[in-house]
Amino acid sequence: IAGAVELLLKAENPLIYVGEGVIYAGASAELKAFAELVNAPVITTLKAKGAFPEDHPLFVGVRGDQVNHYLDKCDLLFAVGSSLSPGRFSHAIPNATSKTIVHCTIDELHVNKTYPTARAVIGDAKFALEALTAEVSAKTAGNGRAAGNVAAEVKSVRYEA
Repeated sequence: IAGAVELLLKAENPLIYVGEGVIYAGASAELKAFAELVNAPVITTLKAKGAFPEDHPLFVGVRGDQVNHYLDKCDLLFAVGSSLSPGRFSHAIPNATSKTIVHCTIDELHVNKTYPTARAVIGDAKFALEALTAEVSAKTAGNGRAAGNVAAEVKSVRYEA
């Protein structure tokens, strides 16, 4: 947990990549709290649609140019509840070897299966997000990650797409 949070807090352009494991774990509230604390844009796979409020200022989308923009731009991809296996219902990660990937999954066989993972958090998405949120809060004195106005950028990118 500590290593994953350290990488996240050092990232300039992190992106939270949400898979259906968040829905299975009933972890939508924990995901929302985590995303708000770390002030990072959020995308979901098609099967995870609804895991994060679609009217939330940090929500980028499920598909489209705006999602591709953030997949290209991110220097750290923070995957939660996803196998990270590209397919009809998920996203391929462009230039994955030049990005730092943190992979939070319940199945350790998914780690490093498709993309190289810098840090893995193995466990249920709900418990992992609770622990990650607590660690970020502890490392930032409850202030979260300072990153400027990410919500305004997300709004701008969504509007342009």
